[in-house]
Amino acid sequence: WLLRERVVELIFSEGLHDQLVRRCVELLCFLALRDELDGALLELVWRASLDKHESVREAIYAVLVDVTGHLPSAHVDALYAYIRGVPLGEYTAHTLTLLRGFAVAANASPRLPPKARRRYGLDELWTLMSDDAPVSAALRQSAAAVLGDLLTWQQCAAQRGPILLRCIERLGRGESVPQTLRLASRLLASYPCKPRK
Repeated sequence: WLLRERVVELIFSEGLHDQLVRRCVELLCFLALRDELDGALLELVWRASLDKHESVREAIYAVLVDVTGHLPSAHVDALYAYIRGVPLGEYTAHTLTLLRGFAVAANASPRLPPKARRRYGLDELWTLMSDDAPVSAALRQSAAAVLGDLLTWQQCAAQRGPILLRCIERLGRGESVPQTLRLASRLLASYPCKPRK
């Protein structure tokens, strides 16, 4: 009935309001759990966030994060491609929150087998924390903090070593020193201490 009556299309049409978006999260999760939220509907929801007022965009981002954990692997990858398509110069605190929430939900999703999980968000966060990223200093610091949060999380533990090596290389070149030092320190502190013999 929901699909036949095009309820999702009605919700995410031109007259979109943030309160309506916030109240439809259960509907989208229900469709996703039943594998009825197809790629076209996912694209419709994503496109509804483009060129909208900040409150509407923020509400859609929150819905997308909530739905991520219920999506099959192909749809998670499609949503990740949409997020990656946002130019770095257009990143805001809300976009960073979307990237973080998406990465957490995708890596914790019971619908994705462990081998299907990727390094969701890590490369974008690494780029965002760089001094040459076209974002504010505050957003660079936030990206470094989010990257540290993700890498100290058990699901991303395998990426700690490679990112730590990238930190050492970046420090050797003298690039993005403050945020890279903070990230490296946090990663080193996340390893368990060996007991003394």
